[in-house]
Amino acid sequence: MTQTVRIDGLADLNKKLLELEPKLQRKTLGKALKKAGQPVLEESKRLVPVDSGRLRDALKLRSKGRSKKTPHRQSVSVATPTRKQLKLRSDERGYYPAVVEYGAAGRNISARPYLRPALANQQDKVLATLKTELARGVLYAAKSQ
Repeated sequence: MTQTVRIDGLADLNKKLLELEPKLQRKTLGKALKKAGQPVLEESKRLVPVDSGRLRDALKLRSKGRSKKTPHRQSVSVATPTRKQLKLRSDERGYYPAVVEYGAAGRNISARPYLRPALANQQDKVLATLKTELARGVLYAAKSQ
């Protein structure tokens, strides 16, 4: 359930970001991604159907850094909680955050999406925040080098 947002037309900003030393690149991009992801997290929490509130309260932003396979990637996502975090018994079937988002046709449960609409609703804000924060971070990092 991964969605990717690509920002085109930021060639100059990207070039400036790449001119920074790698540690500053990661730090600048990481901060910008976290700030840009915050509206999606808040919107997800607003849209998620609430019964006990455990799912809503356990939604978090999760950052993922570079790896050997993807050295130039960083991401942030709204992470749904684990079975343990939701306090589901080991004998309980299913993982209800996925059932809420996608439904379960075999069990006649309709989908009540909250993650995908949250991203769609906040996409413009995410992109604007990302541009602003990257520009701010690049300027700050360039001055401190």
